[in-house]
Amino acid sequence: MAKVEAVESLPPSAIPTARPWDDATGKALRVPTGEWLAQGVSPQAVRIVRPGRTAVVVPLVADRWYLVGRAEKSDLWFEDETVSRQHAFLFFEAEVSAWVLRDNGSANGTFLPGVDSSAPPRRVPHGIPVGLSVGMTVQLGDGDSRLEFLETLPATPDNSLSDSEWKSAAGMELDRATRRASRLHRPVFLLGSSGRGKMYVAHRIHELSAAKGRFVYINCGTLPADRTMLHSELLGHTKGAFTGARDSRVGKLFEADGGTLFLDEVESLVPEAQVFLLDLLEDGNDNLTPLGAQSAQGLRRPAFRLISASKQPLEESPLRRDLSQRLALGELIPLPSLQERREDIPLLVPHFLAALARRPHHPLLAQVSEQALAFLMEQPWPGEVRELQATVQTVAERVADDLGEASEGACLLLGLEDFRKYLVTRAVAFGRRPQAPVQTETVVAHNRAPGQRKRPSDLTREDVEAALRAASNNKTHAARALGIALNTLKRKMLELGL
Repeated sequence: MAKVEAVESLPPSAIPTARPWDDATGKALRVPTGEWLAQGVSPQAVRIVRPGRTAVVVPLVADRWYLVGRAEKSDLWFEDETVSRQHAFLFFEAEVSAWVLRDNGSANGTFLPGVDSSAPPRRVPHGIPVGLSVGMTVQLGDGDSRLEFLETLPATPDNSLSDSEWKSAAGMELDRATRRASRLHRPVFLLGSSGRGKMYVAHRIHELSAAKGRFVYINCGTLPADRTMLHSELLGHTKGAFTGARDSRVGKLFEADGGTLFLDEVESLVPEAQVFLLDLLEDGNDNLTPLGAQSAQGLRRPAFRLISASKQPLEESPLRRDLSQRLALGELIPLPSLQERREDIPLLVPHFLAALARRPHHPLLAQVSEQALAFLMEQPWPGEVRELQATVQTVAERVADDLGEASEGACLLLGLEDFRKYLVTRAVAFGRRPQAPVQTETVVAHNRAPGQRKRPSDLTREDVEAALRAASNNKTHAARALGIALNTLKRKMLELGL
């Protein structure tokens, strides 16, 4: 089950000044002054950096405050033992129009960079609010846990994954081929079965090439066989050019001028469309006239990069040989299967979750536990990368829906059981036998049927220890796996000396 890494909202009476109160004096905390006053642009987002985990970027909301620490209800949650349970508070100080952070009496301290590159880090005094600005890094404890403050939430995942970050040889080679294709401005042919990411690679080539024009997509399987309709779709038409043509239309080739034309599923082109498209792509054909226009009104030949994609090798497809040769004049990029890229799944998953965090109206922040990642890496994924992406995003949305308002503004930790339940249902829907889960004590604990669960009085030390190990010492998850209440588990742990 998912874990909500968030604090509950304070009652209205507790936040008249929108900042925490000093428990010792009962007065509102003073604003930053002197060396602790922020200099520069106030941040709009924070990157949470934790050893051994993918960094997560979270938007900062000015009308709430954040608890930073190892406590399960922390907004910004860390598992580093050098970070205190309630390490610090992060909140917006209206009097100085800046985000500030206050160390909450942490055992190992909170540190800011020195005044210059050669100076040692400065330890923040307990209880003193520190003003924050874009580019600042705050170190928590004496480990590698830190907060990095950003001007805005990135529009794309941090520095789109590069070949140096992929773990698999296939992933690194695909990235190198994508980057090379973006620089050479030649036609590109992508080969790969459905779901391997042909659309993503085509978009990536377009983005990396810094083309000023649009990315225009055509599903060749939907192009009509009728020549009039083909002409209208690809070159456009004038008003009244044929029955039903109430307005003029710009053709796809002209929409792509200065950009990229992506022909997906070219193996699905009907013969009539193949002939028509081949004529259009001929270099000597400069008279590309919209349907209904006079020849003298022919437009300048549009200039675009051509990317085509197929699920079948060109020699095995029903395409005309001359058209196949035309499509394969430049870069040829075979897309590897997810089976060949299993080591990349821990990198792909945060990439998919970042898309949910960027949604304008209903952003959703989520992470996946280490056990769940190991489970995802063991699955067959017949639907390739597309199926993995849909699974990760669907499970995140399902968990958020189950939690209701408790998930708003929180960072959900998606666990093994969340994915296992969904994939079992998915396998049944496809008429497949569910894949056997990873054979660990985690699965054994989660798979115990209700009728087989032991009574609390019958639970042994081994039962409790196995459940805790399976849940990475998360008591809430361990209690759920054992079929008992959280307080019952805590009492049992005391009874067993755990």
